[in-house]
Amino acid sequence: KATVSVLNWKAERVQSSRTMLSLAKVVDAHDDGVMCLAAWERHVDESESTKCVLSGGMDGLVKVWTADGVEASDKKCHRETVNKIMIPKDAPWNGEFVVTAGDDGFVKVWGWEAGALSVGKKLAEAKEDGGINAMIVATDNFIATSNDSGEVSIYEATLSVTAEEDGAANKACTLKQVNNFVGSMEAINALLFVGNGLWTGGDDGFLRRWEVDDIDAASDGGSDAAESKKEEAEQAEGVAAVFTSLAPTCNLPALEVGQDVNVMVNVFVHQPTPEKEANPYGFLWCSVAAPQAGVSLWQKRHAVEGYVLLSFQTSDWARALLFPSPLTAVTAQDDGKILFFPVSDEEDPAQMSGEKDIVVPEFTPVPDCPENEVMDLVILGDLAVSTSDTTVRFWQYTA
Repeated sequence: KATVSVLNWKAERVQSSRTMLSLAKVVDAHDDGVMCLAAWERHVDESESTKCVLSGGMDGLVKVWTADGVEASDKKCHRETVNKIMIPKDAPWNGEFVVTAGDDGFVKVWGWEAGALSVGKKLAEAKEDGGINAMIVATDNFIATSNDSGEVSIYEATLSVTAEEDGAANKACTLKQVNNFVGSMEAINALLFVGNGLWTGGDDGFLRRWEVDDIDAASDGGSDAAESKKEEAEQAEGVAAVFTSLAPTCNLPALEVGQDVNVMVNVFVHQPTPEKEANPYGFLWCSVAAPQAGVSLWQKRHAVEGYVLLSFQTSDWARALLFPSPLTAVTAQDDGKILFFPVSDEEDPAQMSGEKDIVVPEFTPVPDCPENEVMDLVILGDLAVSTSDTTVRFWQYTA
């Protein structure tokens, strides 16, 4: 039986019987295993929207599915397994591009044809020496990838969308590798952009935060080159200052999780208020592998401080970790289970303090889950989609 543990609080365990997912449809999606998913939504008006889900498989295909589980299109995007798909919605991507990465060592940018619900033509690609097992797109125009060798690569994407005479959109993209460094001696499975830094986690059981050396320190000595780098970094926006001019360094002592890190999610970041500045380190959830499978919430109050704030144990290694609401965590696991963890019935954990008494219910398992491992899970409004073996399952989600 899974246990729930809370550090630094008095905790009471209660059983929750609420089921939030009901199975609607199962489709045989790919000839081989389905490895990843991405969700996309476009609002027609306040009451209507178009939703779809993209799936990537070991057959190298990316398929697009409507919300009711009908295949809309497919495209051969990689020669080997597709490990990651993203449709970044923030500027400058604006939901106009699809980014994929796979075991063939390629990271690729494609046009997204929203009207046809299909992946368009390939616009740019970059090749690495080994297969890519993790990828993240920043809220700027940067892409980070990692592989089994512990290498991290940073790419800068230059994007443009122009209108043709017939009204069609002409999309273009170029990719330039702006940095490559060794982030671990073992595989890196999880990447996360937070503020002006990049977090990595992997098989060595450590979380690390990477960013440039202090800009002022880099300019000591008065060299023209150092001063030029300082000016470039000061003029850059977003994460551009982090990864273009100076080599990243790990400025936070590695946080030892103790088990393989598989996925990270940044949630519950303090918002700035007149009385309180924003916390640039915020809160970070990560899942770790069996035999001590679980999910931990790490709090970073300062650049050199990090500790477990809250943790709970899962029944197996969580390959997906979602927060459909600030107070609910959802895991999808190697044992085929999808579990709901109400984090707190009372308040946002970002506002918790060590003097609080909180109630942490045990997880609620979702019925009708597959027997094989769940490789990915996405939730979009009232639609939830999971992958297992060669199938894609469509669920009705009730918040």
